[in-house]
Amino acid sequence: MRRFVSKLEYKLNDFIAYKNVLGIKYDTSRVYLLELDQYNLEHGNYELLTKELAEGWALWHAGKSESQDRSWIPPIREFGRYLHSIGESDAYVLDDRFSIQHYHAEVYLMYHYSSHTLSPSAFVQ
Repeated sequence: MRRFVSKLEYKLNDFIAYKNVLGIKYDTSRVYLLELDQYNLEHGNYELLTKELAEGWALWHAGKSESQDRSWIPPIREFGRYLHSIGESDAYVLDDRFSIQHYHAEVYLMYHYSSHTLSPSAFVQ
């Protein structure tokens, strides 16, 4: 099994251990954390999850594929939140800019119809 190698190694291991104690295997998410760790090693080897590190990795990862899949975002976001929970208030939590925003027709339709008075003439062309 691959190991974490950057200065975030101990924090990443503690985060995975925390998830495991909660009953979460976290195997797939670990792959993304390993990528973040390697990226960190090659781009400054920070001891803290900085905005530059998290967003740099996210941009790099997003550029690897044209897929709409963004399953790699939550593990990095959760890692940042975990760091906050253990007192690292300067740790960066990846924001929603990297998520794919989905169009929900039902929300649009509910808004459209609730904000307009419908009458039979509205349906006649």
